[in-house]
Amino acid sequence: ISLPQYQSLLKSEWSNSNNDSNLNAYRNNIPPTSYSLAKQNLLIKYGPSITEEQKTALKNGMRVYFQADTTTVMDIVELSATIQGALVLINLFNIICSAIALTLAFFLLLISFVANITENVWEFGVLRAIGLTKSQMDSLDSS
Repeated sequence: ISLPQYQSLLKSEWSNSNNDSNLNAYRNNIPPTSYSLAKQNLLIKYGPSITEEQKTALKNGMRVYFQADTTTVMDIVELSATIQGALVLINLFNIICSAIALTLAFFLLLISFVANITENVWEFGVLRAIGLTKSQMDSLDSS
């Protein structure tokens, strides 16, 4: 948010309070100019005793107060929890894909091993059928 927006927010909030000396002291510490540069972030740290309803009311109040299209209100804790949930799903997807790939690789190796044995048995059967003896088969196998 820009500095004028921030100052108007403070003025509207502090105008409801009865302590003008604190408001004047705070106003004196705000720089008069921000060199016409808009601020990118306004970070608000919640107190430890704030409830979810109060957080929601504060976020909705900020959305209503800053009506510019470029202003967004994000709850970093909620956003972090959402990202963590998405990362868990991505990791689960990776694990499932890895398990499927390992299973397919196992069956491809099994099929090729069985096909190789079947082919060798067939070749040895053909060689025995044309008259090779066991000793001749052993000499073919060792060469």
